[in-house]
Amino acid sequence: MKLTFITLALLFTAAFTTSIAPGLYKITCASNGNVMDIEYGGTSDGSNLIIYPWHTGTNQQFTVNYVDGSWATLVAKNSGRALTVKSNSSGASFTQQTVTGNSNQQFSFWVAKDGSYLIKNRASGLVLNCNSDSKSSGSNRLAIQESRSCNANEKFTFTKLN
Repeated sequence: MKLTFITLALLFTAAFTTSIAPGLYKITCASNGNVMDIEYGGTSDGSNLIIYPWHTGTNQQFTVNYVDGSWATLVAKNSGRALTVKSNSSGASFTQQTVTGNSNQQFSFWVAKDGSYLIKNRASGLVLNCNSDSKSSGSNRLAIQESRSCNANEKFTFTKLN
């Protein structure tokens, strides 16, 4: 019985999680076509992750680096800093911070039926959401985390840049 349970658990996990190949990516929100962006091209700790139209800047390019099995950091090319969720609560926003490898900087990628991905934070178990109407930084829309509901605001495409 124990072996059957473990086998079923492994099959269930394999059916829904997937790896994105390590490398540099543009990460696009499925609901609005905008991309993940470090606000104002910031290079210091604490710069916000926003959702913004693509302009090819290095602040819109992120490197997937695996650190623990299926868990990866997302590192901004312009700063070399990792995306970091501010807290484990729903509605928390993301900043970039010096890479520590802590669980609030680790993400797994869950494939959706349409081939896009949900980006799940290891510390909170919540997914990145690109359509926050209530959270903003000036006129820019902050990326936040929320419970998974599989709507288009939680789905992203990864376009390899190198």
